Amino acid sequence: MKKWKKKLSILCVFALLFSLNITTFAAETPTTDTAQQYKIFVGDNAITLKEGEVAEVPMTLIQNGNSDIATYSSSQTIVGEAGTLKVWGSGHYLYWTIVMNVPVTHFIGTVSSTNMTNGFSSGTTTVTGFSNKCYCAKISGNYYVAHLNGVAYQGTVAIAKTYPNTISWKA
Repeated sequence: MKKWKKKLSILCVFALLFSLNITTFAAETPTTDTAQQYKIFVGDNAITLKEGEVAEVPMTLIQNGNSDIATYSSSQTIVGEAGTLKVWGSGHYLYWTIVMNVPVTHFIGTVSSTNMTNGFSSGTTTVTGFSNKCYCAKISGNYYVAHLNGVAYQGTVAIAKTYPNTISWKA
C-alpha cells in the first residue's frame, strides 16, 4: 500500500511540473510588435491609426427648416459644419467623443459591428452621450468592421448627424 502511495505521489509531482511548464510557455510575451492597427473610412478617405490614435469625423447639419441655429466658436478643431465626432479603438472597445459647435442637448446613435471573417454580425448597440465607449468583440485572427452612426438633438429636434464612417481592424 505504501509503494502505491509513493508512486502515485511521484506521478502527481510530475503532472504538476508538466502543467507548470505549459503555463509558463503560455504566459511568455511575444517578441514581435503586436500593436493593433485600425483603418477608418470617412466618406471616401481612408485613415490608418495605431491603437489609441484618434480620427475626426464631421458632424453635418440636418436641413429641417430651422434657420436660426447659430454656430459658436470652440477651442477644439472643428471638422464639420456642426461639430466633430472623434473615434478610436483600443483593446476590446470603440471609443468616441463629440464636440459640437451648434447648440444641442443630447446624442443618440448606434454602433453596428460585423465579423467579416465569418460574416456574422457582432451586434448593434444603442449609444448615447457625447463621450463613451462600446464593447466590440475581438477574436484573434478575425477581421472586423464597425459603424458609429447617430443624430444630435436640441430637445426633440434633430440638428446634426454623423458623416458616414467605418472603422475596421484585424484582431
